Amino acid sequence: MKGEDVSLDIQGDDMAKLDPLLRLVFPTTPPYRLKGGLKHEGDVWSFTKFSGRVGGSDLSGNIRVDTAPKRAFMKTDLVSDSLDFNDLAGFIGGNPGTAPGKTASVEQNNQAVVGKTSDRIFPDQPYDLERLRAMDADVRLRAKKILSLKLPIDDLNATLSLKDGVLSFAPATFGVANGRVEIFSTFDGSNRPSKVKIDARLRRLDLQRFLAKGSLAQNTVGPIGGRIVLTGTGQSFHELMATATGDSFFTISGGHISELLVELAGLDVAHALGVVVSGDKPIPIRCAVLNLQGKNGQMAVQTLVFDTANSIISGEGNIDLRDEKVNIVMIPAPKRFSPLSLRSYIRVAGGFKSISAFPDPIKTGTDSLVKRIFNVVALLV
Repeated sequence: MKGEDVSLDIQGDDMAKLDPLLRLVFPTTPPYRLKGGLKHEGDVWSFTKFSGRVGGSDLSGNIRVDTAPKRAFMKTDLVSDSLDFNDLAGFIGGNPGTAPGKTASVEQNNQAVVGKTSDRIFPDQPYDLERLRAMDADVRLRAKKILSLKLPIDDLNATLSLKDGVLSFAPATFGVANGRVEIFSTFDGSNRPSKVKIDARLRRLDLQRFLAKGSLAQNTVGPIGGRIVLTGTGQSFHELMATATGDSFFTISGGHISELLVELAGLDVAHALGVVVSGDKPIPIRCAVLNLQGKNGQMAVQTLVFDTANSIISGEGNIDLRDEKVNIVMIPAPKRFSPLSLRSYIRVAGGFKSISAFPDPIKTGTDSLVKRIFNVVALLV
């Protein structure tokens, strides 16, 4: 075939299944339908000015494929006015889409049911390295709006390069919580085991956007910055995280936080009740620092400090990326004396899907709590 210039209307349940037909590598996607102009000139095929939907996202743009090189080279420019964040799961080996009959195929929905019953969030589907080495590509994806129920993600501008089995983001820039996250990542699938390097930079994320809507969130504002640098090896995203080695830090400088939230964190009953009666108000955040360092998926807390005008909260513990668990103990220290301040340790623990925070009964001790109650009664008498 040569010299074709036709209108093409194509649909299916997963773009990854086009590989045997076209020898082009696409990530796993939810059901799609795209329509545009298909043109063939010599060794070059182009699919131009196409538009349509992939899962819950609209998609338009141009695809150009040169079949002359040893490995076909694809150059793509994609734009979405409204992108469903779930539809990107295929890029890390996950299952895109979870709405039966809407944004996922029957097979993907069945996999989603299995995923919901699992206590893990990192996909363990092995990467198909042979497909990754089948072609080279330059891809640009711009999403003007991102739909996500759980994360405050606003938009996306990503540049992706695939050459000799090495996949690179340089960078993928997400608008997050009124700031941005820049991800420079390299996945080397040219040999086994695969190697990954992730360098993520957080710039002025608004703390308020990460809290549920309500009075506590309204009185909490702070710019979050930081950096995550990790390396790992493995045949799936889960294995890559289980071997992750590196360090991360997060900081907050300036801003303010709900006074009630701070008093509750310090378990200062007297002042918390006073705040409820008189009304919550914001108090300045002097600084906050979290530094994690680790090897083979075991990330230990090196520094955890949260300093406000009323309290200092410090902490220790670790984050287990292999078993996807958190175990951190925080020690609140109110800066003023209160007879009803329990000075209790607070433990943040559980799997990534079910993290909870609670006063630590082992660290606090029932007898110490009883003694404090008696002391309070004695003072009142």
